[in-house]
Amino acid sequence: MLTCGRSMNSASSPFGSSAFGALRAGDHLCFPYETLDEREATVVAFIREGLEHHERCLFIGTLEEQTRLRASLRAAGVPVDRALERRALVLATQAETYVRSGRFDAEDALAMLDEHIDAALADGFFGLRATGESSRPVSDEVWPEVHRYEALMNERFARRPFIGLCRFHTSALSADRLRDVLRVHPFAFVRGDACANPFYERPEIALGDDSRARVEWQLHQVRAHHRARQRSEDMAESAIATAVTLDADRAESDAAASDLRRSVHARDRFLSTLAEDLAEPLFALKREVHALGLGFGIDETPAPQRLEAASRHLRRLTTAIDQARDVAQLLDPSPHVGGSDCDLVELVGEVARRHREDALVPGCRIEIEAEGPLRGRWDRANVRRLVSALVADLLGRDAERLVVIGVAADAVSATLTFGAVARPDAGSTTLLATSLEPHLVRELANAAGGRLAEAPERRPAASRGYVVELPRRSSQPPS
Repeated sequence: MLTCGRSMNSASSPFGSSAFGALRAGDHLCFPYETLDEREATVVAFIREGLEHHERCLFIGTLEEQTRLRASLRAAGVPVDRALERRALVLATQAETYVRSGRFDAEDALAMLDEHIDAALADGFFGLRATGESSRPVSDEVWPEVHRYEALMNERFARRPFIGLCRFHTSALSADRLRDVLRVHPFAFVRGDACANPFYERPEIALGDDSRARVEWQLHQVRAHHRARQRSEDMAESAIATAVTLDADRAESDAAASDLRRSVHARDRFLSTLAEDLAEPLFALKREVHALGLGFGIDETPAPQRLEAASRHLRRLTTAIDQARDVAQLLDPSPHVGGSDCDLVELVGEVARRHREDALVPGCRIEIEAEGPLRGRWDRANVRRLVSALVADLLGRDAERLVVIGVAADAVSATLTFGAVARPDAGSTTLLATSLEPHLVRELANAAGGRLAEAPERRPAASRGYVVELPRRSSQPPS
């Protein structure tokens, strides 16, 4: 079978884009055509592309064929008169070329093409592009000479700036002659496609009668055709694999971009909340210091009480600043360090006591639910920061709340459960919404050496608490 290149797409436009773009200097094609329309469309595309490449185009045909070609070229938008005037397009008959000596001679025909190539180069063109065919049926006596001419052309012009398109009307050729044509042309233009021809034979084989050499060459062509097809399939598979990889990379990039957007959004919300937490106690502290500086109160509040209020606001500022520092340290990309021997329940209790004393809203309570001490190797500093950030978030600053911290463990991990309810005296069990984004909380948990998990009953966004799992390591150092 013929291995074909890209199509002319002549169905949409008979004088449309050609399939000759992949041809190179030295290429020699046969063109077995079935209809005159097919011949005209192909020859127009062949010549137009040659003109675009600044090659001289030689058309060999009868005067009638030349007239028809000029009309077809004009219909295709080619400036025929200008091309003829500057000899970019040369029209010649068979009598002026193939049989200029009165009969067809292979060597004289090859010399004629050599002369046209030299003249084209001398006139400043990049090369010669020629197409021709016999004006009448070829006799049995002349056919062997035509066959020899076609075979010798491949070696004669392989390294010259020449592209040849040999036209053959299939209705005027027998099957044997068509087979001879295929044997001496490395390429074939078949029904709109430029094809590599696996039936091509080297000149010494095509012109000889060595059956063994011919069989070996045919086997060589079979292997070459198979390797070419395999390379094509490998390239297609590689292209598919590359496309899949690019698609996966794009999906990964999109996911990373989405994570980054969530991180930025969570950061912005945290900074906004932090600004509010800092603004209120800072304003109150300024007011108390201003009153104390005047030596008299804005109201009748005694100085000791004003000092106590200033100290309370200062602790609130300190708490907010500590929380910001804790979050920043938790999100630090530096490597996680090993833990130290401690009681996790006691560690959580220390953080809870500090927040009870510095709660922004009087009446807020923090309760710890644990069955007893839970010893292990924990990252004390990072766990303390994690618990502090979550408790401060759940306590809020706008309502009386009860924060409940559950501490439990199994053989491999410890679980910290955080939740907050409003109006604790009324026995409400409705979990309050949190202000920290789940994405940021997940990053905090990862930085502390654990992971964020969601309890099923807390899935609704408006009633989400926190569940953090920390790996449990033995409190005894390895021996």
